[in-house]
Amino acid sequence: PEARQAVPDRVPATTDAARPALPRIVLAVGLLKGSKLDEVARAAAEAGVSAIVPLRTERTVPSGDPAARVARLGRIVAEALGQSGSPVATRVLEPAGLGDLVREWPAREGRLLVVFHESPLAEMSLHRYCSSEPDEIVACIGPEGGFSAAELELLAGHGYRPAWLGPNVLRAETAAIFALASLRIVCLERPSWSTTKYNG
Repeated sequence: PEARQAVPDRVPATTDAARPALPRIVLAVGLLKGSKLDEVARAAAEAGVSAIVPLRTERTVPSGDPAARVARLGRIVAEALGQSGSPVATRVLEPAGLGDLVREWPAREGRLLVVFHESPLAEMSLHRYCSSEPDEIVACIGPEGGFSAAELELLAGHGYRPAWLGPNVLRAETAAIFALASLRIVCLERPSWSTTKYNG
């Protein structure tokens, strides 16, 4: 049997043992206005995200009782898990500041920390970031208006690597879903990547 099957932090992508395993994914996303975070939470649960961390940021607009929002997101996640059949029990955590995030998920071997930004700040592609086969990925998405320069500096100082989703301007909730989809596909298709370098 492959050693990969013995790693407890990985969740099999399918029941086929020959298929690649997905790393644990933690989605840290800015608290969004209205029901926008509902859409993100539903998609995250269907995608097999391990935990959703609503983020309080400089550009977060306060909206209602935080405890009530977490409870609502928990109900949405439970419904999505029931419909999708995902084997990962997605948890919705209490809202946290960026300081809390970097303390709870510090840089370590095997953990990939990425922050998605609307500007092309990426040091390398998602394929390159994921080539180390991380056992856990913490993906960070800002609120409407994105992260401030000071917040990006804080994240970078704690090992968060910038990632880019292309030139189009995406809404925060769309960016979160795109980021999850991109990470899943990159990780699932890792065995088929070509390492051949072409000269031309």
